[in-house]
Amino acid sequence: MGLNYPQTSRSIDIIKPFVENTREKFKDYEFRIDWTGSKPYDQENEAIDVRIKTGSGEEYSANFTTPKFLDYMFEKNGRTGECLSGTYFCMPGMIVVKKLTEDNIKRTIDDLIDNLEVEEYFKKID
Repeated sequence: MGLNYPQTSRSIDIIKPFVENTREKFKDYEFRIDWTGSKPYDQENEAIDVRIKTGSGEEYSANFTTPKFLDYMFEKNGRTGECLSGTYFCMPGMIVVKKLTEDNIKRTIDDLIDNLEVEEYFKKID
């Protein structure tokens, strides 16, 4: 159950520029998949770096992965003793999608922009 704050014209006036600025900043973005492996990545069992470049040239990065990859990491870490023997797994800027397709990645980025969450998950590259 979320908190319900009364919306006033003042609160809308404060939020509106943030919404407009975020959507404008990422309006004409491009994305690319940074994959350096010698073989194509497995769309159902991998972790890949995705970069966004805004129209003004700013770059952002996030790690996209799949549930199957997470299952693999828990099992592997359980065997190797890493991450408290598979008790946890973490990766900076992790976004989990069912399958690592360009369409899924683009739709995810678009949704994060629409929901003003893109900068929560994609970190700016200096």
